[in-house]
Amino acid sequence: MASNTTFTDEIMIEILLKLPVKSILRCNTLSKHYYSMIHSQYFIGRHLNLGRLEDNFNDSLIVTPMVDSLRLFNRRSGCFMELEFSSSLVDNLSKLIIFGPIDGVYCVIDDRNVFRRLAISLWNPATLEEFVLPVTPLTYDDFGDDGVAELTLDDYLGEFLTRENCLACGFGLDIITNNYKVVIIYGSISEINNDMYMYIFNVSERRWIYHVEHIAVNSWRITTFVGVFLGGACHWICRFLHGNIFSYRYPGYQILAFDMSVESSRAISFPDVGDGYAWSKMTSIATLDGCLALIDARGNDVEGRCSSFNVWVMAEYGVTESWSIMYKVSLSPGIVGRFLGITRGRFYVREGEEWLVSYDLDSQDVERYGIQDNSICSLLPYEESLVRIISS
Repeated sequence: MASNTTFTDEIMIEILLKLPVKSILRCNTLSKHYYSMIHSQYFIGRHLNLGRLEDNFNDSLIVTPMVDSLRLFNRRSGCFMELEFSSSLVDNLSKLIIFGPIDGVYCVIDDRNVFRRLAISLWNPATLEEFVLPVTPLTYDDFGDDGVAELTLDDYLGEFLTRENCLACGFGLDIITNNYKVVIIYGSISEINNDMYMYIFNVSERRWIYHVEHIAVNSWRITTFVGVFLGGACHWICRFLHGNIFSYRYPGYQILAFDMSVESSRAISFPDVGDGYAWSKMTSIATLDGCLALIDARGNDVEGRCSSFNVWVMAEYGVTESWSIMYKVSLSPGIVGRFLGITRGRFYVREGEEWLVSYDLDSQDVERYGIQDNSICSLLPYEESLVRIISS
């Protein structure tokens, strides 16, 4: 005897919430009703929160930069694999820098076109949704030096402009309006002043807004290109004028925090890393267990590779006194490496030219994997979500 049992929407939602993103998306074509239910903010929010609570996010990491194809690294298998990627930014000359994620959404920048058009898009790899931002209004004249016109981001991140850092990018969420924003901070390489120039893109408004802010500190230079998003603000490491020169030693550094909602900045003090501290290219900021973290690279060689790292954590956001060294990571004797990222309690380093190494920060367990090339600059957590870049 056939059963006439039907499932209510409430039951179907509970069933669908247990499925991965790609399986849920297959239900799009069942009916308009299912499509509407799956793409509702209620369902998307619940699916995202449930994934966080049950720690269901993928164990893979996105390898950057991306050249020709986008790769994932899976720690469990130790294997690299290709990820479907159909960005309209990709062409034969593309070399994409990817950062994020924020609720499964990533920001993608084509660094080979950085001073020609600064091609940027926002991308959800699970749904394959992409939003390409309009061309930024930046021109060569904004940098105050004709020599910049022929540079790529490779050059910028190399020896020429790292001494005069005049460009930074941030991707974040306006937690008041729940809209994504991208900010480009720039400055003239031929002037020293207290003004911070920027273009801000609000996805809901779909246009770039020019913004100038006067910094209530000594003249500045940003030393990290990609901003780290935490607590509604993007963060970069800045080097400030000390006397009449930019110091390469502590205490000439602070963290610049730019609030994505009110669109204003403030400085966060460095921890007391000591008078013997000297700047390394590998010093960076990250997030760890919901806290701001400073990766203090030590024992660096002439190429910026380091033999050890101190992981400072700011337990109470914005409170200088709450900085403390939570972890120390030391590489094998005679080995120097580059910090790649912190994901799910593991600290990733590229040791030499052959090894990708992960350190469990709590157990100090070490895992080593062979790498196929030496182009890895960072590892990002790969998150799958149904979050829409442009909500209806």
